Amino acid sequence: MAGKPFPNRSRLAALAKAMPKIDLHYHLEGGVRPETLASITGNPDIGEIRRQLTVPAGCRSLSQFLKRFDYVTPLLRSPRALSMAAQAAMAEAAAQNLCYLEVRFAPAYLATPEMDVPGAIAAVLDGLDQGSRRWGIPAAAILTLGLTTPVEENEAILRAALPWLGSGLAAVDVAGPEGEISLAAQASALALARKLGFPLTLHAGEAAPASAIARAVELDARRIGHGTSLWQNKPLMERLARQKIGLEMCPTSNFQTRAIRSWEEYHIREYFDAGIPVTICTDDPAISGITLTGEYLLAMTELGFTPEEMKQMVLYGIQMSFASRTMKQSLQNRVEQAFACLEF
Repeated sequence: MAGKPFPNRSRLAALAKAMPKIDLHYHLEGGVRPETLASITGNPDIGEIRRQLTVPAGCRSLSQFLKRFDYVTPLLRSPRALSMAAQAAMAEAAAQNLCYLEVRFAPAYLATPEMDVPGAIAAVLDGLDQGSRRWGIPAAAILTLGLTTPVEENEAILRAALPWLGSGLAAVDVAGPEGEISLAAQASALALARKLGFPLTLHAGEAAPASAIARAVELDARRIGHGTSLWQNKPLMERLARQKIGLEMCPTSNFQTRAIRSWEEYHIREYFDAGIPVTICTDDPAISGITLTGEYLLAMTELGFTPEEMKQMVLYGIQMSFASRTMKQSLQNRVEQAFACLEF
């Protein structure tokens, strides 16, 4: 962009909408819009659903943010609900001009006596497959293990999920109140995941210091969810850059959970300039009340990224994804062609 004026906000908004996008950090439970929940539950009061679902402006912590899951998760405990939620995720992906989506979900919190863990997995994958075929957008699922779930239960979930590895299910994640319990508590479950062939992306450094990210790297994470505290450890930053361990960064969510308190505290620019693969994601768009297009606009208007740098973050997203090599090449070609048609 040398020699060119930086586009104004209205132009940036148009660019954000038109850009092809990748979302690698999207929780199914946190992505179900009020309108979809109304269809699932038969409750026509969308305003009340939105009030219960969306995080309040005064949210003070990750733990408070996660309480919104206490409302939405019970509403998804059926094959019909999970399939509808996954199909709706793909419809929104199309509306937001995504070219690839990875959706994570936590069977430990979704399974019931009437729908066991394999049933929950099958329902999500069915919905993603239907939506992918309808909208022409490839997608993959990530199995989220609960940080506070007993290790034995997580190990049983991994064994139950193994038949779907490579057939819609792409990787394993661990999420939960990291400020209260360490990833080390799930070390044996993660060792089993690696043994079974699941690649790992782990939540770390969202509500904990950089030592949590270092622990995730030692546990063989290929990607880090959030990683907002990485700036505290410069040698670790260099390691992530050197090993191309990516960061899935979710700006609005990180602000709402008070992982940061201002955009000046958000070190995504430092990470990007250090050569760490960084990509912009939504986390829980329905709970946060956001879209990926809005996050791309925020990255340009508040965080100072140029359209060319946004392209690089999309390409990083492709490289970081759990898609096949052939799929990655196809996505890269698509993104290159799409950006070539945009006028900055």
